[in-house]
Amino acid sequence: MHTNIEKDFLEEFGKKAVEENEKREDGEKRKKHFQKIGTKEV
Repeated sequence: MHTNIEKDFLEEFGKKAVEENEKREDGEKRKKHFQKIGTKEV
């Protein structure tokens, strides 16, 4: 049984984790995208 404070903390923590994950995935996609552009230019 969680208290309200714990529940709020877990929800916030979960949201932050998801956001960080999305940012990381975007970064990876961007990196790969630029690598492709780089290879095309050469």
